[in-house]
Amino acid sequence: MCPVYMRNLQKQIAFDTNLYKRKMNLLLKKVHLEKSTINVSIVSDRSMSKWNQIYFQKKGPTDVISLPNEFFQFNNKRMSQKDSFMGEILICPSQNQRYALKENMDSKTRLDVILVHSFAHLLGYEHDSDSDFRVMRRKENQLMKEINLFNSSPLCKEIELKFIQKTLKDTFRVVLNETEEEGM
Repeated sequence: MCPVYMRNLQKQIAFDTNLYKRKMNLLLKKVHLEKSTINVSIVSDRSMSKWNQIYFQKKGPTDVISLPNEFFQFNNKRMSQKDSFMGEILICPSQNQRYALKENMDSKTRLDVILVHSFAHLLGYEHDSDSDFRVMRRKENQLMKEINLFNSSPLCKEIELKFIQKTLKDTFRVVLNETEEEGM
């Protein structure tokens, strides 16, 4: 049984499906869910725009969409036997590349980051509130360290610093948004 099914449905940007499939399988192994399955589709801007409109009523492409299986339950490192299919992940490499350029980050490293982020969503983590955001970030950082996304090389330390800076900016943005909503 192959737990990760990965399809490259776009042609704009080269994408090493075998590499990212191995990374997803490693993530599954780290959380003791080797028997679970995940579908990952690598899609074009046009396709991602359609999915973003359907699921989130937002125009234009985004870098990643996670669609957790509502019947999959993950609690205390034990999976419910109701269903072993965790969900679907849609990745748009061209949008990832644009975001990486904007964030002054290597696009391959950023792909690793969104892979972990989308995986955390499949595990049930969300970032709708400031506290949920912090819990999710801790889990993402734990997973990234466990699969050695950030090793000791100077380049990776620089990328880790940029990621931490972006996390702080995102956290600040979430807190500001919550404060504005409470004031209404």
